[in-house]
Amino acid sequence: MRRTFLYLLLATVVLAIDLPHPTEVPLGLSFDGRVLWLGDARTRELHGYDTQEKRWLPVQMIQTPRLRGFTFLHPVLIGVIPGYIIEINPVNANIVERHPIRVNDPVSIAVNKHLLYIYDRETGRLFRFTLSGFAETGSVQLPAQEFRGMTWRNDFLWMAAKDGRAYKIQPDTGEVISFLPLPPNSYSLTFIDGLLHAANPEGIREVNFISTENYTASDRQTWEAEVDIGFNSLWSETQKKDNPARSISFSALRMDERVRIINPVIDRARLRRGEAGFGIIWNDNGSETITLRFRSESWSTIYLFHKANMEQYYQKNEIPDSVLPFTNRQTLREKWSKELAIPLKTWENERSNSHPVFAVARVQSLGLEKEAQVYFLRELGIPARTAAFLDLREKSVLELLQVHIPPIGWITVTPEYNLLSPKEFPVSAHYLELYVPETVTGRPVPRSVEGAVIPIRQAVRVQSMRVNEVRVE
Repeated sequence: MRRTFLYLLLATVVLAIDLPHPTEVPLGLSFDGRVLWLGDARTRELHGYDTQEKRWLPVQMIQTPRLRGFTFLHPVLIGVIPGYIIEINPVNANIVERHPIRVNDPVSIAVNKHLLYIYDRETGRLFRFTLSGFAETGSVQLPAQEFRGMTWRNDFLWMAAKDGRAYKIQPDTGEVISFLPLPPNSYSLTFIDGLLHAANPEGIREVNFISTENYTASDRQTWEAEVDIGFNSLWSETQKKDNPARSISFSALRMDERVRIINPVIDRARLRRGEAGFGIIWNDNGSETITLRFRSESWSTIYLFHKANMEQYYQKNEIPDSVLPFTNRQTLREKWSKELAIPLKTWENERSNSHPVFAVARVQSLGLEKEAQVYFLRELGIPARTAAFLDLREKSVLELLQVHIPPIGWITVTPEYNLLSPKEFPVSAHYLELYVPETVTGRPVPRSVEGAVIPIRQAVRVQSMRVNEVRVE
């Protein structure tokens, strides 16, 4: 039975914690509503930070040499050592009770309202225990990662791993739902008023991120940019004479969950705000270059396809009307049908019913140029396109493949994509979609002297850019 201690725990509102506080091997980062607790596996010290008084409490010595982790469960700290769950008095760090368990190499511990979870490094399994009596109720195999500390938040476990990531884990199945980068050498995690914090040997840091069922975003960056965009006048002299008002228009600076565009302005063209970005209209009036200025806030985002959203694809795979044009393969068939006939036939024989993420991996492995990748995917009924992206860090323009995969939507394949992880699509914060060439339209439609339609997608080009990253405190 747990004892009641004369230690008053008062709830407080803490927006964020960023504390330099050296430890050798930080473990058990946990928050009790007022005090932020942190242990040191090497020195056996128990540190407590009073968030109301903003001061560190006197250091206590934990009375066991083998503590692997702990969490707070009112009114005690619940720790784990090889073969035992232990209860620790947070006032003096004394061990109050021991409960034997069949876990020989426990590394971390976490708790929710109903269950206690312990990760066993020896077997790679996550064990579940009741809060009353700590009876084992089952276990599940976790991915092959070297996990350290963990914490609970909104029906999921968040587990720090040696590879520098925090993994969001479905506790009933052990499946990875998403992940995000952590400060270097992080050992322990906890949430304080909904904000994730990590402890490493230098101290405790807030980890700024957004997490949904389909993606995780972190590392927010702010940029200021000026982009000079050039235009080619494709109309014949006859068209120019008959149509004095000529224009090229396209959508630009698409905004989504990872990008926000602030105060865009443009010279020598018109700019219109849309639902998910901006429309640019250039009039063929002698000026062949426009300048687009904007400020962007963007997140490094990882889109991850896991069991749940992959099943949703098969349950409801309807293509929106706005996406249908990107299934058209007629204009590409003449150029690519013969060259890609064998790879397409091979795919249909081997994996015709596979999820689109594996088709994306196949076209990447074939080393095809972007237009050929688009044709390959469209032949499989998968909407695909290319998009012009600004690499704000390198001050360059990239042509990247985009694939529409429900339930997420448009997925971008960046240079960070890894064939060994085909379900993961990382997009760093310094990548910004400028426009999609297939959406460029001309009024009137440019035609040659003979009357043939002139492709207009190459009428727009980025000539130069000036970029500055803004440090926001």
